[in-house]
Amino acid sequence: GWMFELHGQTSHLTRVWAVCVRLLSGRRPMLYSFQTSLPKLPVPSVPATVHRYLESVEHLLDDEQYYRMETLAKEFEEKTAPRLQKYLVLKSWWATNYVSDWWEEYVYLRGRNPIVVNSNYYVMDLVLVKNTDVQAARLGNAVHAMITYRRKLDR
Repeated sequence: GWMFELHGQTSHLTRVWAVCVRLLSGRRPMLYSFQTSLPKLPVPSVPATVHRYLESVEHLLDDEQYYRMETLAKEFEEKTAPRLQKYLVLKSWWATNYVSDWWEEYVYLRGRNPIVVNSNYYVMDLVLVKNTDVQAARLGNAVHAMITYRRKLDR
């Protein structure tokens, strides 16, 4: 429950826990040394996941396509999803993160496309512009570069 406490209102139990972690972890903790202190990733419910998916594709599809997608989503929710949900819940009991190893194995590494071009989510904003410490300026440069790139794609 420590993650859900209000900011500035830390309970005594949380403070005792923090002192114990500090004492037992040493002076220079390693990168993943607090991994076990983090709460487990909750498994979302199937209806919530289907609802979020339908919300995400709603504006990308026309009415006929969206109706078809709704039908397919309902069918998935009723037939396939309960079995998959059981596997996911079982995996969440013994894995620290039930998503990351599958993501790495089946999504990230199994694709035959170049990883740098197709999977790189990092925006390098300092390649062609002068470095600045002002975040608003860096954001402006990044947005400008994205819009310029989009215009090139639209031509």
